[in-house]
Amino acid sequence: MGGFNSGTTRKRRTLPKTFQEGQLDRVDRRAKAVRAVLEGAEQIIEDRGGEELASHLMRRAAHRVMHLDQVLAQDELRLVQGQSIDRPQYIAAAQTWLRYAQAIGLDRKARRVQSLADVLAQQSSPPPADSVRQSAASPAATPAVSAGGGDLE
Repeated sequence: MGGFNSGTTRKRRTLPKTFQEGQLDRVDRRAKAVRAVLEGAEQIIEDRGGEELASHLMRRAAHRVMHLDQVLAQDELRLVQGQSIDRPQYIAAAQTWLRYAQAIGLDRKARRVQSLADVLAQQSSPPPADSVRQSAASPAATPAVSAGGGDLE
């Protein structure tokens, strides 16, 4: 009944039909559909510029669109297997999915990266005073000089 190392869990193994805040904390993350929602939402956030650019609303929309994606996929699987589905509910879910997808954006967005000039400026800036004292104390940290006597680049 869900005890330690019993192999069973009291958590849900399927996604609920409607999205509720915190529901993914109450489902078994080993389930394929749950992993698909989490991984898909993570991929959407990466495609839109990464976690550092994602707002709270973007993260929630990404989870919702992936939840709807899984609901639609489950209905489509039922259709392929010859089972019936609630078509008005399927159409409403598909329309909602499309609105979320359009709100998030269907294109990829470039991440913010540091310019080459900034990277070079950081590398050429003098080290802090503490690190100069430490490198003077250890001979292994002193830079080598080439045979020609010139500075290394």
